[in-house]
Amino acid sequence: MTTQAPARTVSVLGLGLMGEALALALRKAGFAVAAWNRTAAKGAAVAAAGARLAATPADAVAGAQLVVVCVKD
Repeated sequence: MTTQAPARTVSVLGLGLMGEALALALRKAGFAVAAWNRTAAKGAAVAAAGARLAATPADAVAGAQLVVVCVKD
């Protein structure tokens, strides 16, 4: 008998150089990713990889098992 592992959702806040690379790597590894960036257009590559772009930080972290914050200040 096989069981399927529960979905693992990671939220990435901030899609600069580090945040975008991390979000893309997480998607490639099979994680569900919810991402937010203050400039929504920066999320295009992450969305194309299958991540969910959130309108607000609160929306991005809702239901996530792990939250990664990649912002300057």
